[in-house]
Amino acid sequence: MVSSVSSIMSRKSFSMATARTSFATFQLNKPGQPKRRNQHRVYLRILSNLTAATVVLISLVTMIILLSEGMFNRLILTWFHQDNTDYWNAFGTSCVLTSQGFVPGSCSALEVNITETGAAWGGLGIQLAKGWQVPLGTSLYVTTCFIGGTPAIGWAALQFIGGYDTFPSCILTNGSQTIAGMAMVEAVNVDGATGAYLLSMFADAAQPATVVYTNTDSTTGNVIENVPHILVERNGSARPYPSAMVSVLNSHPLGNRYLVQGYCISQFIDLGTDTVAFKGWSTGRDSQKNVVTGWACGHRVAHATELLLLQATAGLLSILGLAPDIYITIKGLQGVMSSKPVLTYDILSGLERRKTLLLFVVLCSAPSLLFVDVARIYFGTTNGLRIWTFSIISLGIFFAFGSFLCLTFLQYIPSLPKLRHRLLPISVSVFLYAAIPAIALSINGSWQILCNLFYAGTPTIVMHLNGKAYPCAAYETSGVEPAASYLLPWIVPALVICLGLGVLVAVSKLYYFQHRWLLDAQWATGSTFLTACGLPRWFTSLPLGRHEAIKIGNRLFCKPSMQALLGFASVTPQVPASKAKSDERTLHLVSIYDLLLATAPACVYTPKIYGDVVKNELKPPSTKRLDRRASYEHSRGSCVC
Repeated sequence: MVSSVSSIMSRKSFSMATARTSFATFQLNKPGQPKRRNQHRVYLRILSNLTAATVVLISLVTMIILLSEGMFNRLILTWFHQDNTDYWNAFGTSCVLTSQGFVPGSCSALEVNITETGAAWGGLGIQLAKGWQVPLGTSLYVTTCFIGGTPAIGWAALQFIGGYDTFPSCILTNGSQTIAGMAMVEAVNVDGATGAYLLSMFADAAQPATVVYTNTDSTTGNVIENVPHILVERNGSARPYPSAMVSVLNSHPLGNRYLVQGYCISQFIDLGTDTVAFKGWSTGRDSQKNVVTGWACGHRVAHATELLLLQATAGLLSILGLAPDIYITIKGLQGVMSSKPVLTYDILSGLERRKTLLLFVVLCSAPSLLFVDVARIYFGTTNGLRIWTFSIISLGIFFAFGSFLCLTFLQYIPSLPKLRHRLLPISVSVFLYAAIPAIALSINGSWQILCNLFYAGTPTIVMHLNGKAYPCAAYETSGVEPAASYLLPWIVPALVICLGLGVLVAVSKLYYFQHRWLLDAQWATGSTFLTACGLPRWFTSLPLGRHEAIKIGNRLFCKPSMQALLGFASVTPQVPASKAKSDERTLHLVSIYDLLLATAPACVYTPKIYGDVVKNELKPPSTKRLDRRASYEHSRGSCVC
């Protein structure tokens, strides 16, 4: 905490801890200024403060919304329609299927070579014949298609579509086509890291029932009930695999403890009879069901309760840290409405002195690193865009505030003697308000790319297409690269550009009004108050120019705003209404964090007094703490030398 003023007077300096607690840039309206101009500036500062508070609250609001969407444990249906040419791709039309499996020699060499072994392909044919219930003496014409299977997608899922008389089409644009069955081939890890192919089948002849599937966000969809799921080993042997869990992928955006595990469960989606929105679809001849392959995809987060508590605690502390500033802002707004002198301030201009508050804001938004990792799983799903949007906004807050927090530590590096009091000005408001949307917009277009990269992890078993091996839902357990790592090449330039914009605006403003490129804070060395609190090095967002001081005679005084700027609030004992208030009352300086406690009717905790202001002079505190028996009120403060 801040050193007491008694120690200031003895040592002539505050500790650097004082600098860490300052925050807001205040200005007291002066009668000589044009009223309309004053009100305009006051309203702008009040609006800026309310916006800053809203930014802090966004992380908490994001947490609440994402929790309602199942951010830490979610499972939701997803699929790609057969008219989606970005994902559906045709491959082969030569395989003929009988009750014994694929007719030898009917499948092309390219189709047989899809699997790692010919035995596996033959095993798939045998199980396909059983699952589709192919009658003796009849044949089905099997088209091979792929969902994915392109360099742009990075992963593949083999599709079999069986026709009674002809080879069905993979990509449909002219309404319904009749099919005898549909199947999807993926892969899973079994017996440790050994991969096997998973065959999931819809058989028109079985006329299966449809059931309602309820997602974790309470939305619903229709799926085919009791779909057969069969594991086919590389040697062609087969066994049931009722869990149908594929694409088990691990990610560690916040370290191994908070593991994000994504997974999918293979499904067949019943599209129902409302197919107006589709260009084409497949319909079972006997069952009359319009179907397409799909998944129930989701994730689990390990130790999610800890993350929830971290964000809630950091968010609450951020709100408590901002509460005194919001209180003063509201009082200022009331004063403006009543045409009374008020203190107004730009909260963000003093952030370099409020590292504790900065840290809480960063911690509150830190789970966004995990949120983005989770959001990419749900590309193209119901409510997926909502999850993605809130996640990237929260990520923007994390990097904007986090980068500025890191930047403030540069002020601890000793500066050259010639530059000790020549500071590069920076507009933190411009930087933060520009960086948050800039980051969100720069990474917004990466959603689909991140989704494809997630499912393009290191495989344990592959499918071969057009001379390239593609993952097919069986992956190594080591994990995939976190989304934030991929996004850094977009985030860093956005931060640098916005930081440059903040510097450009501040420097341009300084040059326009003062004809200087650097802020000259040499005058502040003659101020007991400012030198005691410690002056920044290299750069600052604080208004430390000579023109910001008040000149009375030959002396320069700090405005009342500087008390709040350096993390202090002025309080004074309440005077009964029957007594006239003295213009020379003693003002007690307390930490701005303690303002609400100091002015509360019943004070459980008595805030520490860091100094007294008497007749515009800084004095050692008369007592160490406020009197528990007395009542205090907030004061606009007075000039101090």
